Amino acid sequence: MHSLSLPLFDDPVSAADLTEGPAERTPLRPLYYLHNFRLAVESLRDRYTDLLSAQESQFIRTFIQLPEGPQCLFTRLAMRKGPLFRRSTLRYPEIPAIAQALGVLASRGLVELDPPVEVAVLLQVLNKAELRWILGTASSRRRAVESTRDQLALPIDNPIVESRPLSRWHYALTDQFIKLTVDGIVRRLQWLFFGNDHQDWTEFVLTDLGAVRYEQVPFEAGSRAFQSREEIEHFYRLNECRARLHADESAVTLCQIAQPPDTACGWLRDRFTRLRLQLGERLESEDEPDLAIQLYHRTHCTEGQVRAVRLQERLGRHESARADALAIPSGSCSEAQRTILDRVLIRVTRRLDRKVVPHRLRNPADTLELTLPQPANDRIERVVATALSTEAAPVFYVENGLLTSLFGLWCWEALYAPLPGAFFHAYQSGPSDLHTADFRERRRGQVDALLGLFETGEHEVLIRRNYRVKSGVWTQFVRWKKLKPQLLAHALRCIPAQHLKRCFERMLDNLGDNTAGLPDLIQFWPEERRYRMIEVKAPGDRLQDNQRRWLAFFSDNQMPAAVCRVRWTATST
Repeated sequence: MHSLSLPLFDDPVSAADLTEGPAERTPLRPLYYLHNFRLAVESLRDRYTDLLSAQESQFIRTFIQLPEGPQCLFTRLAMRKGPLFRRSTLRYPEIPAIAQALGVLASRGLVELDPPVEVAVLLQVLNKAELRWILGTASSRRRAVESTRDQLALPIDNPIVESRPLSRWHYALTDQFIKLTVDGIVRRLQWLFFGNDHQDWTEFVLTDLGAVRYEQVPFEAGSRAFQSREEIEHFYRLNECRARLHADESAVTLCQIAQPPDTACGWLRDRFTRLRLQLGERLESEDEPDLAIQLYHRTHCTEGQVRAVRLQERLGRHESARADALAIPSGSCSEAQRTILDRVLIRVTRRLDRKVVPHRLRNPADTLELTLPQPANDRIERVVATALSTEAAPVFYVENGLLTSLFGLWCWEALYAPLPGAFFHAYQSGPSDLHTADFRERRRGQVDALLGLFETGEHEVLIRRNYRVKSGVWTQFVRWKKLKPQLLAHALRCIPAQHLKRCFERMLDNLGDNTAGLPDLIQFWPEERRYRMIEVKAPGDRLQDNQRRWLAFFSDNQMPAAVCRVRWTATST
């Protein structure tokens, strides 16, 4: 049983309690980058000491035993794009003895000084003038001046295939290359630390500057993401496959190495599923529709089945599309997926049975009509808010910023629960499994306890407390700058607890789809403790699918919502 510890009284929130956005920037401390890199490698050593490979463990030991100067230089190189660096670019005021530091790093096998390189490598790192020297192109010729790197890479009369140190390619090249020999290990440890392939060491800089502040989640032995070396190797394979996909390698080739592991934790299997969905998209673009359909089916997830249905319809395989669409259980579909399948079934039925299937769009909300002068430099939502707002019934432009912010403040404990595969490091704005199908199930105890607060009104206490104590923490839900104290006060006073509860439950059903499409405006009548949400549409604009779904949800649950359709006043000629 999960319980929540709440104060016995509700402290009012004042404007002074709110930090507008991220914290103020502070000067970087000396050697900030070294401190953070040490923190990363030491945390990996402590957290996964029994799972690291011999190479990874050896690298960490070697780095930690280095003197400070070589540590600084290595960290600088590890945070740059490598693995080759020009010696002349290594200028760091805090490392006066660069040559000595390089010597130490070379003696420990972490860098190679003046390594031999091939022409293919030079094409990526040298400028045009230097490439002309090497390839023997006369700089005075018009064609050479206008040459691009690709043109310089064309075959020449005497192709050069050997490798040489940079200084031996041409007498004018007096510089040297420095090669980071452990670039692959450092990249893998970066993946292991961040738990993904898109964050890098610059996250440290943002935090040290005070530009970003994260929630502190405890890292416990039972919550570590990986429980075996096999899972780590699968994780590396996943990221390497993604890197090759982003480098435009053929999806046909990558499908062979993107097989999901038979035995792995849920979050890792989910990432392999997402990778295979990306590979399916690439197969479609590579004109391999049959392979794409097969791959979508093999994902064994509803999203893959829906994509297979849509692709078969585009290919004119209407019988297969209809059969596959009817075979997908309704209970496994999100609202968005169900909408897609319903539309596909209507279209293919018209073609196969020559029968017109009615497709009536229900009117999901009341309608307001406004005639206004067309604004020159302001958003239409702000103009409508001004037109509708009164002293007794103020209107706020919130879009997706109010209900999602209230949800984030209410659900904070569950969002930041230290579960395996949810948090890898201290630089996450939310859990890694946020958009997985079992997000709610994994937190059932916390979520059920949070939902129970709506019966007693304690949800307000929790939301106000988190608004005060978590202010400015970077999270994927709370928009601190938009959620002013007055807006929060009106929302908690005027929106009934059961309305918030139903909205939050809908969000929890699918945090990817159901946190977008919310109405643009909200109007409050504080004295009457009531509200109304308003979706604004300019002339010619139509409701999007996610907006229609929210409006239908409001209508089904007797929550006040309206669509405001705007017309522009006629201009005299």
